[in-house]
Amino acid sequence: MPSIVRTQIIFREINSKFNRQYAKEYNFGRESHDNQYANWSVTYAIPEDVIDILINKHVDFDLKIKDNNGDELSFIIKDMCVVDFIIPNNKSIKCAVSEELLIRTHKSPNLKYNIMRFYFKIKDNIEFNSIGNSIFIIKENIPKELLQCLVNKT
Repeated sequence: MPSIVRTQIIFREINSKFNRQYAKEYNFGRESHDNQYANWSVTYAIPEDVIDILINKHVDFDLKIKDNNGDELSFIIKDMCVVDFIIPNNKSIKCAVSEELLIRTHKSPNLKYNIMRFYFKIKDNIEFNSIGNSIFIIKENIPKELLQCLVNKT
């Protein structure tokens, strides 16, 4: 993949009640107020050029967070889809979503405007926690120690 000037990461929770057939018949194929495609969507821009995108499915994710004392803690989260956005100087920006929560990922390049959009489409019928802006973990895969850290931070 050539260097892309701008990359956006989009997390979108898909409405399982969206009726595509109804949209086609009554609203020219588009969503409507009573028939929304997504429950919510959030977009983040990567501030540097992305050189490559690496997708690793069904892997263990080593989550590192700091506790209230500033000590770094590490937790292994099972069965994750981890996407590395490689930026210059051998650095990367990681996003991770539980495989059970994920419907699919896909890239949408627009070469005319030199932009790449990377979508994480997630299910709306599974409870999850988000950690920061880019990690979504189903509740049953969150270690109790991590859940305690998250509760104590609020």
